[in-house]
Amino acid sequence: MFLIIPIKVYNISLETIIKGNTIFEKNYVKISLYSHKAQNIIIIFPKDYMEIMKSITNKMISGIVDKNKKQVWENYTNYLLPKNSLGYPSEEAFLKDKKLTREQVIKNSILFIYPKTDSERLNYLSQQFKILVKKHKIRINKKSKKAVYSEIIFILNYIKSIDALIKKYPQNWSNYYGTKFRSSSEQNLIKTQLNYLQECLDNPFFPVINKQERKKIKTQIKFLKEASKPENEGFSEIFNRSNSRLGINHKLMGFSKFEQNIIKQIISFYNGIRCKKEELVKSTKILMREISNIREDTDYQDLIDSIENIAYDFFDYVYKESKKKSESKDKRIRSQSAYKQLKFTIKQLSNESHVKTVIDDIEIFTYTHTNTFNFDKTMNLVVIKSIFGIQNMLEPNLPTLKDATKYHMLKHSLVFKKEMGFTKKELRYYIFTIWQVFQEQILLELGNTSN
Repeated sequence: MFLIIPIKVYNISLETIIKGNTIFEKNYVKISLYSHKAQNIIIIFPKDYMEIMKSITNKMISGIVDKNKKQVWENYTNYLLPKNSLGYPSEEAFLKDKKLTREQVIKNSILFIYPKTDSERLNYLSQQFKILVKKHKIRINKKSKKAVYSEIIFILNYIKSIDALIKKYPQNWSNYYGTKFRSSSEQNLIKTQLNYLQECLDNPFFPVINKQERKKIKTQIKFLKEASKPENEGFSEIFNRSNSRLGINHKLMGFSKFEQNIIKQIISFYNGIRCKKEELVKSTKILMREISNIREDTDYQDLIDSIENIAYDFFDYVYKESKKKSESKDKRIRSQSAYKQLKFTIKQLSNESHVKTVIDDIEIFTYTHTNTFNFDKTMNLVVIKSIFGIQNMLEPNLPTLKDATKYHMLKHSLVFKKEMGFTKKELRYYIFTIWQVFQEQILLELGNTSN
């Protein structure tokens, strides 16, 4: 889960389309950042940007029913905007007063997730994590009351989840497990399910009589057919990701109890895109690279070595199994290995990445290539279209941008504002954030390629 912030300054905003003016007229600040390509760039934020975005996040959190999901968001918000500092003029002053070293703080962080780590492994891992927290701050963990690096705790929690997921992998792929471990093509898998659901309606001997049950099955058939259309690529992943982040019972979704029951069953089938074990290990490396925030090439080799060493320490069994299969004389066994995906080089440090899929509520990251489908962008496009009442894959009956009037779009945005409890400024900032991050794709999708 990463903070979404604008990384470019454009001459146009969605608000310009709707209201004819811009969001920032005064009181803005310039912030210097590094892009993936290590180029220094300037972005513009209003001075109250983070404060307003925190307020927006809190309102989004208030609509979450699932306690675990709500806690994850609250932890993330507190991490981004901690309420209290260490209470010292500098970290050095804090460490000196507490008679601590940075290495001890790293060890505290590791032991928080893996308390039974032996001293030899603890010393080794603490050296590997040193470069990953070079740009991060020490914090006091509320639960342990110890000085830690939250970034290490986040990384290790993710590694722990990936490790558990890998160990749940079946010996062989099977359609019985849904899309995440499917053995056939997704098209054939969906066709099988459609035939089964239709049989439930048409069975002459054991027909489904209950009206609600028949309605549910018909809706599921419609969903599967819509998800299969080429123009609706990522349709199912949007539901999967939304459920993972917010829960389909979030008020933003607007689903009735009946609809929630239908979607839950669909999500149990559309439970992620099939990934090899090597891809999951690669995902941990991408995450570590992102969290490190290292953009100076003088640190690149140390960063590469540390990420590789950490990954191997936790997933040595994947490396060994994959290598063994890659060297097999049996072509069928060799095809099961994706050993090349375990390689991590300096060249990959500049690669863009995105979430490929969500499996068991775990986001799986992959590299973004020219023709890669990025459903994150598609999901945000759906959101921004929906806010303004513009036709999207989830609401095909709405008017297109060409047919929608400004009054229609403004009316829908005001309804959304009321439902979410947003202030006028919060709605503007929320739309602006999505717009700035995904403007190029949104312009393309909406049929306007000019900046």
